Amino acid sequence: MTPLPHQITKAAELVTITKRFGYSLLFGLPRSGKSLTALLAIESFKASRILILCPKAAIAGWTKFIDDTELKSYLTKQYTVTNYEAIGSWKTRTTSKSGKEIKPIKEFHPKLNTDDYDLVILDESHRIGGVGKPSQRYKSLQIMLTDKPRMYLSGTPFIEKNALSAYYMFTFPKYTPFQHKSFYCFFRQWGIKSTMFLHGKEVNQYKFAKPELLKYIANFTVAMDQTDAGISKLHQVTDEIHQVPLSSPTLQLIAKLQSDLVITVDDHTFLADTKLKLNSAVHQIEGGTLKVDATYLVLDNTERIDYIKQVWGDTKDMAIMCHYKAEATKLEAHFTNATIYSSIRHAEGVDLSHHKHLIIYSLLESGNKYTQLRERTVNLAKQQSSIAHFLITPGMRSQHIYETVANKLLFNTESYNITKE
Repeated sequence: MTPLPHQITKAAELVTITKRFGYSLLFGLPRSGKSLTALLAIESFKASRILILCPKAAIAGWTKFIDDTELKSYLTKQYTVTNYEAIGSWKTRTTSKSGKEIKPIKEFHPKLNTDDYDLVILDESHRIGGVGKPSQRYKSLQIMLTDKPRMYLSGTPFIEKNALSAYYMFTFPKYTPFQHKSFYCFFRQWGIKSTMFLHGKEVNQYKFAKPELLKYIANFTVAMDQTDAGISKLHQVTDEIHQVPLSSPTLQLIAKLQSDLVITVDDHTFLADTKLKLNSAVHQIEGGTLKVDATYLVLDNTERIDYIKQVWGDTKDMAIMCHYKAEATKLEAHFTNATIYSSIRHAEGVDLSHHKHLIIYSLLESGNKYTQLRERTVNLAKQQSSIAHFLITPGMRSQHIYETVANKLLFNTESYNITKE
């Protein structure tokens, strides 16, 4: 494996920005080569001990680069790669004073000593936090990341159509582009106020950022896409929608659930007492499964399985991605050659370019997962058109989810174009 010209050029840009600010964002669209670009940039620093934090599924990808024999002449630093959860854990401690119980205290117990490292890479940094209240991951990193320069890597930093997530992504001690004391102070400068009525009360919303925010972020961003990597637009992934109708018994089961909000399947009673549970159940039934409390039911309907076998068969060059746990069980019982993947765990940091067909059996309503998983079969060496095949049922939950996440991809592309200017 040899670095490509665009990776060397982008790495130099990354070095300049990181040395200037103490932080940088590598906004590399999926399959653009951002991991190796970041490693090349790191080699230009005096730092010798590097910590790479990433999702668990991406550890193997980073290790592949670091252990590559052809890259040994480029990579001379001491690298440690681990997942975010491995840095520490939160535990609750209850104390009492004068016989009175005090409110439980949550304490962070670190498993890593960041003093052992000189520079930190935060891969898939969009996972650090959203908007409003801070996530546990953000709180952990707030404790761990004190005076370390850092690089943020993401192909979808603002995929959920909200650039306000930048606050929790970048606000850590010493090196930060935002000096606000809280998210709400940050919002007053960079957000657009909006409200909605909930249960008769007017509630503040934090959905919209001022256009100037992305332009400000562009000051410390290096942008790269598949075209930079030499993958022509002809070879970039496209979606193909396959409309799979449901059988009459399946439609009747869904209609009964939507009407009565309760159904009984295999002596298990499912109660859709919230709209969220109803939507989730309809989505599961489309694919032939249903989770009732802690029980995963595999239903009799096989419309999507029958369609897959009719169109693609059951071959080793097939990758089938599904969202629900019971769907994986169902698919593994019907396919002996195709490989079954999770549309959550295998959406990031996994190379599926050795598969000829990528079939999305079901999809989480997440713009990030959608954008990432559809790119898994794209590879510079492959140099052939890639198609992500999505199975949906017209008028059902699967169609709504696809249309929602596809719209989020457009926002991610627009964000990328602004930061690249």
